[in-house]
Amino acid sequence: MAWKECSRVDQRVLLVGEFMRGEQQMAELCRNFGVSRKTAYKWVARYKADGPAGLVDRSRGAANARHARRACRLGGVARG
Repeated sequence: MAWKECSRVDQRVLLVGEFMRGEQQMAELCRNFGVSRKTAYKWVARYKADGPAGLVDRSRGAANARHARRACRLGGVARG
């Protein structure tokens, strides 16, 4: 029998679901899933705001990065 693999989003859905059902305290869930309480509460807030789509990985880059603005001004692609 093969191991069942879970994606990051699946793990987040499990954590949020267990928390919202009141099955475990947040601190215990965080220990079990290996995340900080700050991160877990962020996922709960995103789930409440956007549903499961809120648990998908988001870009960590700044929306208004300096190199992107420079590329727009120069009319080309910024080079690092």
